[in-house]
Amino acid sequence: CVRCLHLSGRGEIACGEHSPGHGSDSWVLENWAAITPEESDEFERDLGRGPSCETCNAMARRAG
Repeated sequence: CVRCLHLSGRGEIACGEHSPGHGSDSWVLENWAAITPEESDEFERDLGRGPSCETCNAMARRAG
């Protein structure tokens, strides 16, 4: 779900499990925030798919 995903100021996408801890130095310094529905819609328009956690995707590729 979109509410479960976070976006960094550098454009990284991570789920709650793989994003830095909320309020941690990494969270603050890298400008992490929850992905908004508008950001999700824009992502899908631009790339033809919805946003997803980069770490989860990499783990699934390695396992498959």
